[in-house]
Amino acid sequence: MKIVKQLIFAVVCLVATCPSTFAAPEISGEMVGNVTTTSATLCWEVSEPAMSGVKIYSDAAGSQEVTGEVAIEISPLIANRREIRSTPAGREMNRQIKAAMSARQVALVKVIGLTPGASYWMRCEALDGSGAVQDASALLPVTTAERSEFVIESRQLVVDLTAAGAIIGGLSGTVVVVANGDSPYPLFSVIGDGLSGDRAYMDLTHFLTASGETTLIPASGSLMNLTISLKGSGDLSGNFEGNEVGFNGESTVASASTTNFIPENLFLVAVPDRPTALQGRAFTVDLRANDALGDPLVDFNRALTFTNASIPTGSLNSSPLVSGILNDQEVVLSSPGNQAVIVSDPISGKETSFNVEVLAYNYDNYRRHYFGDLVDPNGDPNANGDGDPFDNFQEFAYGLNPAENDGALLLGDGFNIIKRGGPVTSLRFESDGVDFRVTFLRPKNYQELGLNYSPRFSADLATWFDVATDPEVIGTDGEMELVSVPYPFFTPDVRKARFFNVAVSIP
Repeated sequence: MKIVKQLIFAVVCLVATCPSTFAAPEISGEMVGNVTTTSATLCWEVSEPAMSGVKIYSDAAGSQEVTGEVAIEISPLIANRREIRSTPAGREMNRQIKAAMSARQVALVKVIGLTPGASYWMRCEALDGSGAVQDASALLPVTTAERSEFVIESRQLVVDLTAAGAIIGGLSGTVVVVANGDSPYPLFSVIGDGLSGDRAYMDLTHFLTASGETTLIPASGSLMNLTISLKGSGDLSGNFEGNEVGFNGESTVASASTTNFIPENLFLVAVPDRPTALQGRAFTVDLRANDALGDPLVDFNRALTFTNASIPTGSLNSSPLVSGILNDQEVVLSSPGNQAVIVSDPISGKETSFNVEVLAYNYDNYRRHYFGDLVDPNGDPNANGDGDPFDNFQEFAYGLNPAENDGALLLGDGFNIIKRGGPVTSLRFESDGVDFRVTFLRPKNYQELGLNYSPRFSADLATWFDVATDPEVIGTDGEMELVSVPYPFFTPDVRKARFFNVAVSIP
């Protein structure tokens, strides 16, 4: 008796644990899509792995079953091309897609052989291994299209989930659902069916009109309002960002569009997090978009907003993301010291901030900025690596770039600086005649730097004379001053002043 009691106790325990170990699958998110004149597709998610089944009825009460009058295809290839399914590679791809969908607990069932313009009611079923129904959905009504217009032009959409797939190790088998406000039924496509990588293809010419009677043909110039969602993607959440492409109304021109999925767990990172900039020179810092695990979102590419008290608000859209350019203009930081920059993504609302260390404009900082250190011989004041008329020290003195071949200063109306360069002669017309001058640039802090600028004139390039007149400041570009002195008709030895130069020195 003691043994019998123990056996009974063991059996009772086993029975008690069965329901929690083998939970019955539950159907959710069921919907009908890909409706044509003779077919429709059911899509749903299931809480536990299960086999898929459907029941088809011709009445809303579900009393007139017509399942045996139609054909049913489980997890079909959306392309549905016979030549794909008839090849070993095609059959293997189909098996892989079905396995991936099963792992994601998402079902896709195509019903074929329906009557055009007829109404049906369809039920989704989750089956166990013996075919017994474990759960069933409510009846889903669907009316097939009466006719299908022959559409020559093509409206195609590629949904790219590469960034999202990188976070969770791939999205093969996920169902992409694209809905259109002007059509009663959405379109379904499976990641991995027909396109490589984590992408899905949609042919938007398969949308039906609002009444569902025939193929939707938008008015010329109109845009489709699309809503995109995922089934079988687990806890992945985020936003789709796409470009709008209007239908041009011409049957001979195809319109293509792509849309990218941006995960919600987005983090903007500045590298380096403390960049340096030379006063008056654009700074450069990489801005990277990472996911929650710190991995880069390689396809992230959209406008970011820059905000700072001393930097004008602007946006950048580039890949890879590189700052220093706002609204196609170089950012010039004019005040030495630390300046904070805030970068934000207006779509997700995520932002990051970093400090830019702005170095004062002197030759040592100038040399570090362009040559990396103070020992590189290319940064020697007398070197001239770019081969223009100015050595490195003269480039520094006139606010130029030692890596670019610079020419003469270019001025516009009112002596505004169009392009920096070396000293030039300039004319200023006045009421009593023409004011002929030598014009050049110098740093606004030239006295602090100990720089001396001496305009000189000569009749024969052998004897040079300094001018006694102090240069007049006639303009500025924020960092450099534009100054000028009158060009004399004669040198002190009473010869025509035919040549000039500007001698720059430092104690």
